[in-house]
Amino acid sequence: MAKTARTARKTGTKRTEAKEEPKEFVVSIRLTSDRKWSRPLRMQEAERIRKESSLTKDVFSHVVDMTVKRMDARIVENAPLEGLRAERVKLVEQLVKRSREVYGDKGKADRWMVRPSPYLHNKAPADLLGSLQGIAEVMTELERIDASAFA
Repeated sequence: MAKTARTARKTGTKRTEAKEEPKEFVVSIRLTSDRKWSRPLRMQEAERIRKESSLTKDVFSHVVDMTVKRMDARIVENAPLEGLRAERVKLVEQLVKRSREVYGDKGKADRWMVRPSPYLHNKAPADLLGSLQGIAEVMTELERIDASAFA
């Protein structure tokens, strides 16, 4: 993140200040898992992750960016999941694991995942899992909850 310096310039008799640029907030998410992510993620493994996370097929179809019907067909043939689709599945797995750590209970974490939050523009965390930005927003909210629980 670049720092913005405030400088004053002399122009005649008046002093003007350079305007500050808006500040950016960057969220860094690090993948950690027992699974070996160097090998390709296959659809049957992604389905196992979905079931462990208690996400509905409808929600998970947004994570893998395909229809439920296509997702079911690819599970049957155990097709590999490529690129950003695989990355989103990995991040969602981490997010669900972290939510269970924060709430200390699978049921509470699962309920939090489907309940709208004012901090997420009145959307449920599960509704935002279809993009990397949405996953980052949900992870940020989860970390905020964790920090305020011990404040």
